[in-house]
Amino acid sequence: MKVILRNLFGVILTTLILSSCASRKDQAAAGLEGRKWNLVSVGGKQAGAANAFIQFGKEAGKINGKGGCNGFGGTYSGDGSKIKIEGIISTRMACDDLDTENAFFRALRAADRYKVQQDTLYLYENDIQLAVLKGAPL
Repeated sequence: MKVILRNLFGVILTTLILSSCASRKDQAAAGLEGRKWNLVSVGGKQAGAANAFIQFGKEAGKINGKGGCNGFGGTYSGDGSKIKIEGIISTRMACDDLDTENAFFRALRAADRYKVQQDTLYLYENDIQLAVLKGAPL
């Protein structure tokens, strides 16, 4: 009987731990998924007509988007307001103006924290604001 209770306790404890981890991942993605985040400014400069955006996928922390000229993809993870964007790969099309795109990719790689207020996403490195994006439903 003690063995059965101990095994049952182990199963319950494992289930609670795993569900706790899953809910933390969901909280990290809260407000990010299900929207197309259009770049408004990066590094304090307006994005203009760059048409850059990012989307946070529900599938295993995947991201995709457009830097302005080139499409890109990668992964993200987070905990609470912390975020880490990694493995960004992009196409390599030649464009007249790659300054905004390069700054956007640098900001994504450097971001360690984010904040969502209404329909606006702010990306930060420490206390320095890297980029501002406006959300639109998919």
